[in-house]
Amino acid sequence: MTGQQPNPPAPFPDREGGGKPPPPVGERAGGLGSRKLARVAALVVILAAGGFAVWYWGFRGPRDDLERFQGDWQVSVAGRKTPVVIHVAGDQWQSVSNAVDGKVYRITLNAAPDPREIDLDPVDTAGIKGPVPKLHGIYAFDGNNTVRIRVNDTTEPRPQTLDDPDAVVWELTKVKLKAAPR
Repeated sequence: MTGQQPNPPAPFPDREGGGKPPPPVGERAGGLGSRKLARVAALVVILAAGGFAVWYWGFRGPRDDLERFQGDWQVSVAGRKTPVVIHVAGDQWQSVSNAVDGKVYRITLNAAPDPREIDLDPVDTAGIKGPVPKLHGIYAFDGNNTVRIRVNDTTEPRPQTLDDPDAVVWELTKVKLKAAPR
């Protein structure tokens, strides 16, 4: 040899000029075949749908204030618990005191103004003589498990603040009631 260096191979061989053939494709070559790829894609879709379902029904939280009100609430006045529990289901508000059901009201909320407004209209007005005892007031949530409410009879103006020291303000705390033994 005379000191000449051999030509280095081309970094990307020309396929038409007899370069290396492309690597095999598929399961035999150690890659993902179309069946395996379809299974992996299906698994990813199932896991994503399951994750969305868990978030939607478990963690997304309530969509509006009426949804936040759903459930049972222990009533406190001036920091003292009372024997009254409020049960809200759908648009129905019912007080329960010492295991005795009270009147059922239709709850209507208006979250647009500040403070937010609440109206309670009796569902069953049969046997009521005189004006129907409707209530209207204001409310404010403190998280999802506590709400403060101040209401007046509709013969009086709607309250304007929850901070009036002379007003009765209910503090409701969400509770889980146990079924009574039979």
